[in-house]
Amino acid sequence: MEYKFIIFDLDDTLIDTWNCFLPVELKGSLLAMIKEGLVVKDVEKAFQLLMDINSKSKDGTSAIKKFLQQIGAEERFLDVAIKSYYQCSHSDFKIKPLLGVKETLDVLKKEVTLALVSRGIERVQRLKLENAGIDPKMFSEIIFSLDYDKTAAYEKLLKKGKWLSREVLVVGDKYDSDLLPAKKLGMATAFMNHGRGKVFPPKKGDVDFTINNLKELLFLLEK
Repeated sequence: MEYKFIIFDLDDTLIDTWNCFLPVELKGSLLAMIKEGLVVKDVEKAFQLLMDINSKSKDGTSAIKKFLQQIGAEERFLDVAIKSYYQCSHSDFKIKPLLGVKETLDVLKKEVTLALVSRGIERVQRLKLENAGIDPKMFSEIIFSLDYDKTAAYEKLLKKGKWLSREVLVVGDKYDSDLLPAKKLGMATAFMNHGRGKVFPPKKGDVDFTINNLKELLFLLEK
């Protein structure tokens, strides 16, 4: 295997955040805004509008902001919604690993070193791992960051492990935040075609590999 170190994103790369987690958190954000005084004629119709806007937005914050603008609501509700959306006030949510994730990680950990770099609040991201049944011990290093740009996290891992850039493969669904920083550091990139990645895919030639599920990664690495 050409690569010795593989860095994974979490949301919509290893777990199905797009279908399992986002709808629940967006609904919670809407209800939180209503509790604070947001007036909507029909909660379900408002939720469907928010979901539709989200399906074309680069992130949850942008989706909520566009939603408030479209219904002519005060921008003060944005902070309320974002707090609810990102901090996840409950722990019993259900979330699934994506197809073939556990099996693929089991194979890879025997041959290469694995790491996880995930954007988000550590408490929430660890809950996602736990609820999806993914053992954090699979990874030699786990970094949770609030920065969209993962450059600093990647540099930290390169330095700590004394890895050469050409020995590292980064797998993620967001080109701008997951893969572009890796590419700039000289690391190989694999785009997971899921979640927001489907909404804003990289241009042809921007990434080294494109996969639709993690199992495909094993075939690519064997070539």
